[in-house]
Amino acid sequence: RSVFCLQPQGDSPTRKSFYDAIISGCIPVIFTPKGRQVRYPFQDQIDYSKFTVKVSEESVLMDMVPVHVILEKYNDTQIAAMQKYLKEVRHYFQYSYPITNTNHEDAMKMILEEIRKELPNW
Repeated sequence: RSVFCLQPQGDSPTRKSFYDAIISGCIPVIFTPKGRQVRYPFQDQIDYSKFTVKVSEESVLMDMVPVHVILEKYNDTQIAAMQKYLKEVRHYFQYSYPITNTNHEDAMKMILEEIRKELPNW
């Protein structure tokens, strides 16, 4: 039932709870490390800015800005828009079984699309 799910980096920027949050409809709050670009899955096809909140890791650790102060700046309309887009894309982050039709789009389809872009003659 959470609206926001905090996503501090673990063994990777997109550890399991990142995907759990997306699939459950919880807006991921991503802590961005200073000077480091993080590549997210399928980011060429999915606009993460529409359903995530990015928080500077440095602002929280060094400037001591409480995360709840940052999140309180989002109004109900902004939150509803993020949740709506999250619902539209979350099926791309799960593997479904069984595939019931040929138009089924899930993580496997997205992975194959990424491979196709890297190997255009494939």
